[in-house]
Amino acid sequence: MGRHTLSDGRPANLAPAALAVQRASAAAEAESATVPLSSQQLLMWLAEQAGTAGSAYHMHAEFDVAGPLDREVFRRAVDALIARHDILRTTIVDAEDGPRQVIHEPAPQSISVIDLAWEHAGADAWTRCDPVARLIGRRWDLAHECPIRAGIVTSAGSVVGVVFVLHHVAADAESLEILFGEFAALYGAHQESREPPLAEPAPRYADFARRQRSPSAQHEISRKLERWSELLRGAPQTISLAIARPPAAEPDSAGAVVTMLVDDTVAAGLRRLATELRATVFVVALVGFAIALEAYGADPDILIATPSQQRDDDCDAVVGCFVNPLPLRVRLSGTATVRDLIRQARATVLTSLECRDVPFNSILGAMKVRGAGDVPPLAQVSIRVAPAPAPRIDLGKAVLTRVRHADADAVKYDLTLVLEQGEGDTIRGIIEYRRHLFDHDAMARFAASLGAVLKQLAENPDVPVALLQTMPTSAVRRILEQWNPAHGSGEVTGVQWPARCYVLDRYGRLSPVGVPGELVISGTGAEPDPFADASGTVMRRTGVSAHWTATGELSLASRAASGGSREIDDRAPGGYDPAVLRQIQSIWSGVFGVENVRAQDNFFDLGGDSLLAMRVVSRVRRSLGARLTLKEVLSSPTPAEQACIVSARRES
Repeated sequence: MGRHTLSDGRPANLAPAALAVQRASAAAEAESATVPLSSQQLLMWLAEQAGTAGSAYHMHAEFDVAGPLDREVFRRAVDALIARHDILRTTIVDAEDGPRQVIHEPAPQSISVIDLAWEHAGADAWTRCDPVARLIGRRWDLAHECPIRAGIVTSAGSVVGVVFVLHHVAADAESLEILFGEFAALYGAHQESREPPLAEPAPRYADFARRQRSPSAQHEISRKLERWSELLRGAPQTISLAIARPPAAEPDSAGAVVTMLVDDTVAAGLRRLATELRATVFVVALVGFAIALEAYGADPDILIATPSQQRDDDCDAVVGCFVNPLPLRVRLSGTATVRDLIRQARATVLTSLECRDVPFNSILGAMKVRGAGDVPPLAQVSIRVAPAPAPRIDLGKAVLTRVRHADADAVKYDLTLVLEQGEGDTIRGIIEYRRHLFDHDAMARFAASLGAVLKQLAENPDVPVALLQTMPTSAVRRILEQWNPAHGSGEVTGVQWPARCYVLDRYGRLSPVGVPGELVISGTGAEPDPFADASGTVMRRTGVSAHWTATGELSLASRAASGGSREIDDRAPGGYDPAVLRQIQSIWSGVFGVENVRAQDNFFDLGGDSLLAMRVVSRVRRSLGARLTLKEVLSSPTPAEQACIVSARRES
């Protein structure tokens, strides 16, 4: 490929958007000074401040352009779109009493023009070029940049692509469809010099945020928090999967995907089962997902997050982020049938939906969840149903066709199952995962296992969980027929290698590749061997932990401490300056409203949460002139530990 240049020689960014912010009127700032963040915005703002979000909250859509696109009309349509929705001209400032929205006056939006110095080749070749990647991935300064970016891509004098990027603080998936529909109407109206047939949006997103903070809403949240406490009492706060690598020293949001197709027959069976049990395909898939996660090392008591819409009836046409994560608890039992689990999951989902207006941050605070900053507490894995996005935008002479990507550039969770309705009855599954935790081959095996589980749910919902096969038949045959007899990597009492053997999970099922279980030897012992070809064959449990590698080797190295386990390191670094400690203790006193904070007091025991942690970060920066990150406040939760960190930075 040739050189990538911009029309004005600068990087593809929206620096002029910051200038538009500076032009906002004082009256507009005064009006918006009382606008708090919604709970959804607060969650993402905290992640941005922690520096762990990367581009995970950058929602982007790229479109191939067929036909002549009028650049000036495009620009005017974008400006009109931003003028219609004040959330698109909103920045977030860190005030003393917490972050606030500042709504600015409409101003011309800079459109990035990316000129490719090579002939356009391939349906989506331009989407992979560096300038487009920078436009999408460049870190968002929410205090100075409005939450929308737009760009056009040209090649050989023609517009070949259009890019829209929105920060999740200003939009959700439903908002994107609203915006693209309105953009088409605005483009057509400006092209024909007529008024667009669009009603004024009401209420504004700021009204939704204010409504969330009203006394009546807060009272309702307090009441429903008790329900959440009952639902989640004793639930594990993290998930460890056997196929996860140790976390990177500096975790990031870089992601990738594997896809799976649930064929028409299986999809129809899942729908029939859901209808019969008065549930939804989502609930059935939730159970299947939980079963697959447990097979790969998760606890049978599992929390799986799912996004819930909080749009009221009067917000149908409002652009903004109305999504609130809900932690759904699934408790598996080997003796429970698939039907039993679906009924239980349905009840859990209904109860959770009744309490969906409780902000996720409030749930974390009520449960006193502790996290190290890189671990999404209560929400490491997630599931969601995503209707296939509208494939095209008709602009008259020009048609924009949405480009579908085979990969994910950034992800919010360690592992996410996305269900999309395909053609006919087909269901398309997309598994998004963090690259630093999982490799592609392991995720492909997980996807195959999930597909096998869903097929069994559809075909035989009366079978107990303990009898479900958690690998596709091809993988089972490979273990039983190609990898056996096996040569173990170590000595086991009473075993002569090679030997026919299995690795079994706690239910006595074959463990998937890479997942540790108990080594069992066939041909000796007193327990019947259900995997042998000949009847009457017996097997013996050894009590030794083992797992199969991807190349068919039997490893006897115990992995009881899974690579996916992530513990908070509470050890304080070296010494601290006593003056720094006293200053941090004073900051804590102001944040928590208590006197006599001791050096070893614990942030969480005093009622600390993510928002209070950010206040500590902000005040340390102002008072001591040193950086203390959100992750460090959460993982070093005493004044003494934080004083060590700050003292070391001041000295350096």
